Amino acid sequence: MGNVTLNGQLIRIVNSIGLISPASSTLTDETGLATFTLSAGDIAGAGSITARATVDGTDIEATTNVQSDGGEVEGGLVLVANLVVATDDGSLILSRANPGTATVTVTDVEGIPVPNALVSLNTGFDTGLDPESEAVLTDAAGVAQIAMFTDRLSGGAGTISAFVQLGDSSVRSDSVAYVLTGDGREAIELVSNLGSNAINIDNVTPAILTARVTDHRNNPVEAILVSFVLAVSFPRVGELSANSALTDALGQASITLLAGTIPGLR
Repeated sequence: MGNVTLNGQLIRIVNSIGLISPASSTLTDETGLATFTLSAGDIAGAGSITARATVDGTDIEATTNVQSDGGEVEGGLVLVANLVVATDDGSLILSRANPGTATVTVTDVEGIPVPNALVSLNTGFDTGLDPESEAVLTDAAGVAQIAMFTDRLSGGAGTISAFVQLGDSSVRSDSVAYVLTGDGREAIELVSNLGSNAINIDNVTPAILTARVTDHRNNPVEAILVSFVLAVSFPRVGELSANSALTDALGQASITLLAGTIPGLR
């Protein structure tokens, strides 16, 4: 079988030296070619460029080494980008309960803020990081923020950098290292309208049990079937109004816990 040209194939690219445009990825044309522009950037040294695609479920990649003199000055405006990654607990260990925020501050060489610059994050391949947005614009203070979540179920480490573009001027920030704990999964929480500790129910006051399902970004997950099971006891204490329910738009599924006919503690 001969070679087949793939039109519209997503090609992702990562560079450790120089500046790539368009940043991160582009699509192949009708001849199967994807074109990126590599310029010198403002950092001298040697590095590599890697392009990757996934075809029929198989990852393929190609790498080439390059040398840059770092002498690029584009469009008369020299951008400076500073990347800071922060978490609630002050570490660079990202988890479901401890997501991160990437803050990129863009200025010119005089330190004057640069608004409306396009900022994107370069997380490399298969890092397990899930940025909230592909790209954002800097505000009037030259600042752009992107929330970062973990979506991988195994731990690991990686680096992240920011790519900034405004017209013909662009710059890439220094890289920041981070660690993932590997708990990026859905979560479920069960609560009662009568409180979170021991509850008392009777024929007049049943309890409404609500399960809330969220994804790795803590967003509600709709249309998930949630099963409710009473712990085994003898005699059987309490009754459920239903054994299962679907989550709604708020990620919530509710049933009623009835007193039943047998008093007791469960």
